[in-house]
Amino acid sequence: MMDNDNMPQDKLLVLYILKKMGNPITSSILQQIYFSINELNYFYFAQYLGDLVEKKWIITFEEEGTTFYDISPKGVEILEELDYLLPTMLKHTANQALDKIMKGLQYKLSVDADFIILDLDKINVNCHISEGTSKLFSLEIYAGTMEQARKIAENWKENALKYYPQIIQMLTDEHN
Repeated sequence: MMDNDNMPQDKLLVLYILKKMGNPITSSILQQIYFSINELNYFYFAQYLGDLVEKKWIITFEEEGTTFYDISPKGVEILEELDYLLPTMLKHTANQALDKIMKGLQYKLSVDADFIILDLDKINVNCHISEGTSKLFSLEIYAGTMEQARKIAENWKENALKYYPQIIQMLTDEHN
C-alpha cells in the first residue's frame, strides 16, 4: 500500500505531460520530464505509470525494442474531468519543462502519404511514418477516386501520430 498523499495529482501530471507532448514518447523521456517538474520516488512513478496503463488511460506500443507511451482517449477524458486537481503553478512548471525538453529532443518523425496510380479511377495511398531513414509504419489503402485519395492523404498527414498508437494498440490487443 502506498502512502503518497499526492497520488491522484501525480497520476494526473503524467496524463497532463502526455497530452501536452501530443506525440508518443519513450519512458525515459517521460521520466526526464516528470522528474524535472515533480520530486517523486522512482518506484511511485513506475507504479503510477503501470496503474495508468492497466486502466487503459495510457496506451503503449513497442517499436524496435523501445516502448512508447501516449495518452488514450479515455485518459484525455479523465484528465479533462479532473483537471481542477492540478494546481495552476504545477501546470505552469510543467509547461516550462516541456518547452525546454522539446527544444532538446532529437525526436524527428516524418509523416507522409504517396499516391500510386493503378488506373484512371484506381489509386492506392501509401501512408507512412519514418524516423530518419527507418520506416516505422506503412499502410497502403485503396481509394476509388483521386478526391478520396487526397482526403485520405490529408487526414493521415494531420492525424498520423494520433492514429499510429491506436492502430498498434488495436493490432496487439488480445480479443477473444
